[in-house]
Amino acid sequence: YAADRMRYRRGTELSGGNALVARLLVSLRRRQVAIWTKAPLHELTFEDGRVTGGLVERSTRLVQLKTRRGVILATGGFAHSRGLWAELSGTHVHTLSLAHPDVTGDGINIGRLAGASVDGNVASPGFWTPISLLTEKTGKQLHVPYGWLDRGRPGIIAVGPDGRRFVNESNSYHDICLAMFENGYPNDDRFFFVCDHDFILKRGMGHILPWPWTLGIGKYRRLGYIQTSLTIRDLARQIRVDPDALEATVARHNSYAATGVDPEFGRGQSAFNRTLGDPSIGIKNPNLGPIRKAPFAALRIIPAALGTAVGLKTDADARVLAATGRPVQNLFACGNDMTSPMRGFYPGAGITIGPAIVFAYRAVNAILGSSS
Repeated sequence: YAADRMRYRRGTELSGGNALVARLLVSLRRRQVAIWTKAPLHELTFEDGRVTGGLVERSTRLVQLKTRRGVILATGGFAHSRGLWAELSGTHVHTLSLAHPDVTGDGINIGRLAGASVDGNVASPGFWTPISLLTEKTGKQLHVPYGWLDRGRPGIIAVGPDGRRFVNESNSYHDICLAMFENGYPNDDRFFFVCDHDFILKRGMGHILPWPWTLGIGKYRRLGYIQTSLTIRDLARQIRVDPDALEATVARHNSYAATGVDPEFGRGQSAFNRTLGDPSIGIKNPNLGPIRKAPFAALRIIPAALGTAVGLKTDADARVLAATGRPVQNLFACGNDMTSPMRGFYPGAGITIGPAIVFAYRAVNAILGSSS
């Protein structure tokens, strides 16, 4: 890594999703596949009811592309389309997304113009994560995703507008946001993570890294990123929730940490929960740690879309379907342009990229005449 940094702007070793994308890119280059960037699709073209290509903008002019076999829509969904969210999000009203800004529903809108139907039969129209907002001295606002160091660890709770817990904090980030929607967001946006000083030293919180990477939290308090206090009651007043309720909530949580049992939400009972626990600190339940050492801290959270689950209706080979249920000839969709096969549930990480790969593969096989 040190040698890379002497020669390049960044380390050249790739892992995870970066490694996957790099491998796909190498495959395309070996097959001399042209990749056009900054080339939006404006519309599809038809002959005898079949999709035969489309109009693509390139270098400020429209280029007519023709295809012999088919078109696959894979533009990433509509996470940054206010119009489609207003139409399709139902009660999941929100304003922010961590998806790329160019993900504005182009594929879905163009597919609908071609006669495709939208499949909204989902448990949730999107995939979610709680984020926090840090406004720097320059005025720049950072959208801070739910981190791995602090996520679901023992010693932190999530409270809503009534000052009470509303979710199993060690469940997935998606589930935490669904619980926020179910408990009043956005009509009331007073949702917070609450912890004590020991937790921040050991885990950090949001943008705050643990000690020694962060020597003090005063900077974050002055920026309004967190609120802190020597008492739970005063912290409650700062975040505008009932002091009696928050004090009772923390006391109940501490009693659960002592017994190792969370009778409200079952925190620490599932295998998923326990992957976020810390048995090394010697507590009865690795997900339940006490909140007892001042200063106490609260971090405001809001739900943000990671991606969309609603999309074009397709069959098992990613063929785009019209309202009649029949395929739009030669038109396919995958990724977030098709409705997620997980139907808005979030069983685990990779829930968008996994189906995207599978249905891209099935679409190409169908185009080539074999769905095996």
